[in-house]
Order: sequence, then structure tokens, then C-alpha cells
Amino acid sequence: MQSFRHAQILPAPAATVLEHITSEDYLLFRYKEPTQLGFEMQILTDTPEEHAVRIVRVYGTDKVPRMARKMLGDQLELIQTQRWNRQGPQYQGEMRLEVAGVPGHIEGTMGLADHTEVSSQMQAEGGVEVRVPLLGRQIEKLLVERAEEGFAKSMQSIQDWLERKR
Repeated sequence: MQSFRHAQILPAPAATVLEHITSEDYLLFRYKEPTQLGFEMQILTDTPEEHAVRIVRVYGTDKVPRMARKMLGDQLELIQTQRWNRQGPQYQGEMRLEVAGVPGHIEGTMGLADHTEVSSQMQAEGGVEVRVPLLGRQIEKLLVERAEEGFAKSMQSIQDWLERKR
């Protein structure tokens, strides 16, 4: 298993960030892309205590390394579940990302807390596990890179969203 850990300061208090990132509008802004072959979002829980969502994104495999393309075929289906506890002041979340047809996953925990009166810090840590003989470690390394890119993209999306909403 390969692990990852990230932290980022965001330009709004934690409660404000959490309110935005659990909104349907933000989730569509962050995860729905014109290059996708398919997209589905299902809000699993939306209460004052908890928010949970399942997002399925389908992409072509033309940009996937050849070794992985043999296993995936013509489409890459990402199945992501994300859950946030809405009880602060330190908010806790968890996420899991699976690739359909691949025996493995990315999963992690997230934390969101005030950093100053006008900023917050989001942290994410977790691991990647791929149970494929011979190729598992190579695929794990590739997915850790994708997890790092995904975290950076999420942090930029949150900042962009907050700027739009000011």
C-alpha cells in the first residue's frame, strides 16, 4: 500500500468551506467535466449532522498507460464516495475512490478546521491499494500521483468557488 498526506490553507472559515463543498452546485462544478463520457451524482445523506455523496465519472482510456488499458478496456469508470460530519468546529470526512474492474482502491480521511478567523486548513491522508500480481505496485504509484493531483485540483476548485461566491 502506498500512502499520501496533504494539507492546504483555504481563504474562508471551516464552516463556510464545509457548507460550500457539500452543496450540489459545488459538487457539479468540481466533478462534472465536458471530457467525461458519463457522469452520475447521488446524494446519499444530507442532514444537519452528515453529508454523503456518491459520484460516478466515466472517461475514455486514451490517456491511460498501455499496461492499464489492457485491464480497463475503452472506458475508465471512477466510483467515488465522500462523507462529511457536519458537527464542528473540527469537521471530519472520509473518501473512497474505486476504479471499476480494478481490484483495489484509494481511501482516506479528511479534516477541516479553522486556521485563523478568516481561513481554514484542510488535510487529507490515506492510501492506495491495488491487488494485481506483478503490476500492483506500479499501478499504486500511478494512483498516488493521481490522488495528489486530485487533491491539488480540489483545493484549487474550492478556492475558485469561494471567489465566485464572494
